[in-house]
Amino acid sequence: MKKRGRLAGLFSRLLFREIFHNWAQSIAIVSIGAIAVTLFVGLQANSASMQHRVDEMVLASHPADIYVTTDPHSLKSKNDSALITQTLDEGDYLESRFYGYCSVASKNAMLAVSPYLPNLSTGYHVTLAAESTANDYLYIDRYVAEELVIANPDLEPLGSKISISFDISSFRLSDTVLTLLDGLLKSGQENPFRGTSLSFSSTVTGIMSHPENTTKATPIPFLTMMSSYRFKTAIVRCLQQRFSDTGVRLIMEQGFHQQLGWGDGSIDGGYLTFPTPNQYLVHLKDPGTAQAKKDQISAAYERKTENNLYLIQTLSETSFMSTLQGEIDQAEKLTMVFPVVFFIVAVLVILTTLRQTILKRRGEIGAFKSMGLKKREIHAQFLGQTFALTSLSSLIGAGIGPFLLPFIMAKKYDILYTLPTRTYYFPWGPALVAIALFIAVSLLVTFLITYREIALKPVESMRPKAMKIHRRILKASTKKQRSLTLSAKMAGRNLIYDPLKAFMVVLGMAGCTALLICGFGIDDTLNYDIGTDPYVNSSADAMVHFVSAQTQAKLDEDLGAGKTEDGTPAISSYQPYTRASLELIHDDVSYTSYLFMLGKPMSFDGAVSPDHLVGDFPKDKAVIATKVANTLGVKVGDYVTFYVSKQYVSVQIDRIYDAFYGMGIVMYSDSPLLNSPYDEFMTAWANAREGVDQKQLAESLKTLGYVPVVDTQQEWMDRIYGMISSIKTMTGAIKVFAILLALVVIYNLGLLNFRERVREIATLKVLGFHTLEIGVGLLIETLSMTLIGILVGLAFGFPFMQLVLMINQIEIIHYIYMIYPITYIVGALGSFTVAAGVNLALTYRIRYVHPVESLKSVE
Repeated sequence: MKKRGRLAGLFSRLLFREIFHNWAQSIAIVSIGAIAVTLFVGLQANSASMQHRVDEMVLASHPADIYVTTDPHSLKSKNDSALITQTLDEGDYLESRFYGYCSVASKNAMLAVSPYLPNLSTGYHVTLAAESTANDYLYIDRYVAEELVIANPDLEPLGSKISISFDISSFRLSDTVLTLLDGLLKSGQENPFRGTSLSFSSTVTGIMSHPENTTKATPIPFLTMMSSYRFKTAIVRCLQQRFSDTGVRLIMEQGFHQQLGWGDGSIDGGYLTFPTPNQYLVHLKDPGTAQAKKDQISAAYERKTENNLYLIQTLSETSFMSTLQGEIDQAEKLTMVFPVVFFIVAVLVILTTLRQTILKRRGEIGAFKSMGLKKREIHAQFLGQTFALTSLSSLIGAGIGPFLLPFIMAKKYDILYTLPTRTYYFPWGPALVAIALFIAVSLLVTFLITYREIALKPVESMRPKAMKIHRRILKASTKKQRSLTLSAKMAGRNLIYDPLKAFMVVLGMAGCTALLICGFGIDDTLNYDIGTDPYVNSSADAMVHFVSAQTQAKLDEDLGAGKTEDGTPAISSYQPYTRASLELIHDDVSYTSYLFMLGKPMSFDGAVSPDHLVGDFPKDKAVIATKVANTLGVKVGDYVTFYVSKQYVSVQIDRIYDAFYGMGIVMYSDSPLLNSPYDEFMTAWANAREGVDQKQLAESLKTLGYVPVVDTQQEWMDRIYGMISSIKTMTGAIKVFAILLALVVIYNLGLLNFRERVREIATLKVLGFHTLEIGVGLLIETLSMTLIGILVGLAFGFPFMQLVLMINQIEIIHYIYMIYPITYIVGALGSFTVAAGVNLALTYRIRYVHPVESLKSVE
């Protein structure tokens, strides 16, 4: 027993001496395993960190379990609170608020008006001004505040007045009432109820993060919270500026407010019912009953004489939560893309390395078996070697991954979402499972490799393994065939003799090349998409944003008179447009996107004014972006329905256009499909005259009182590139991992191949072959497999890129997949250069092979 223990200890020392002696191969095994574990654990940590941030947001903001939205245009909602309450159980409760479109500092927003600060769907991380109270407040989103500061560095949003334009385009007053109100206007004032909005200013009392504003890169407008008292006061002040006292009282007290859906709007009181709530937030004691409770509430509305239910959603169905959950799901799916490739390669590296080790130790195995060492004890030594290497690689990967990958991916999330600060998180469960699986598979491979050799009788193990070859492959009798022909034949013999190693080279180079093509292909896709997007490349020098809607006649007058500081006319042409978020419907499929309502292009210098977005199309039709069309299942000639300008419009699609960012449906403001021309716009494209730069154009436009923000084309492009910077970071990481994969795999296999050929190299030296002639044979063998692997990788590069981009899809953009031919050339050359460089470095070691020492061994 003691003897076997000493034998096992000796054999173990010999094996571990092999690890240190062949340190390069050991490092290769540890490195490839560490990369695989780093990717898997890091991506799992990223997914868990994202989930933790979402959970923290939910805990801090108390979002409702069900959101019930009703028609805001009448008093049908008067008894809705009681109706919903009847469906609730003990422990459930609801809050109500008015919920409508507005523009805050020229940005699309939703206005949530409540009598008091809500307990459901509240803001979190709120910064308050001293004058803020529970029933007199105005909270704007933190991201909006940051954008305001970017536009005006001298502005401090908290405590400052900002402009709010409340959308009344969908509220209805009869022509009789409008005519009556016209007669009650103050001198020089226009009737705002004939327009689309009421504009006023109010002081910001709080800056918040809000769960409904989490996705800052989607068509969904930002939520702004305002008290009923402050809203009523602002509306009354707005009306007092335009109407006589009699007109204000008629609007607020004599029934017109009911036609507007504003409820009890008395000036002297009644702020608790002004305006009429049209959205109800339901909290459930048991959130698991949300779907059943939603069905009950829907059924209650269906039983009403006049069903005024507009939309009902559970928390998981809301746009902000579904988007976040989709991001978390994508992060989890990503863990099954890159790590799997590296895990497979790592196991194959272990397989080939150990295979060489056991062949090299055949004699020792036979000797130790003849001295009484048991087979299971020999197995245990090889398994221990594998366990040591894979455990070390797992520890390294598990230590690096949770720091590195979440840090890289957080750049993407911080651009797209407003979430609580990222915290470190280690995914213990997935990490332990992955590490255990990696070690277990490696041990299984080790056992299968060693089983056949260890099962041999001692005398069979102590004989060198014979190489089965065909005599004709080695036949090389003439001097003419001495170098290249013989080298090629020897390379062919080695490939036939060891197909597993050949397969390993092919697989490693295919993975490396596919990763390189994927990385460079993502760059190609992004550059192509940005270069062809109609919105990004609208041929305009600037995008002009208005505080309130402006008519084209007024814009013609004001923009045509625009001048630079030295009096030079600034604007050569412009085109107004309005971009509105709405619901598009086709064959019972709905999708929230943008409607672009294009005004008439206008030129001030006699040149032809371009249509800045998608070119000409029939006025009784529309064009639609590819992503929106695919989501709705729309083809050219199909009809899409949406509600705009107080009517439902069903328009035929004339053309589908590719778009990276400027997605939506586009139609003309004077389309015959509209009841009346849409003649008020919130934005315009503008072009500078010759000799006027974009900065001068922007300064000229900002002199107009209703123009708070001007985005030059360069600023807009910088913003787009900033948005995709996270994806660019990811592509850089892909390229780095591709090179690491190639280096580790090719170096390890090249080193294995070199060591297996030491006796051959020594023999050829004795026969008089030069170092270069011997090296050619090694290069032919490895580089031929390298070329096959590169070709396989080129074939898989495009679908691999599609898979990566599909997993990293962003709602606000649409990928048009593109890989340029030069990318395939660069990817192939990159892989081949790495492989050739590594193999050339290894062939240099031929000169250090000593024939006498190599040939006297028993191998």
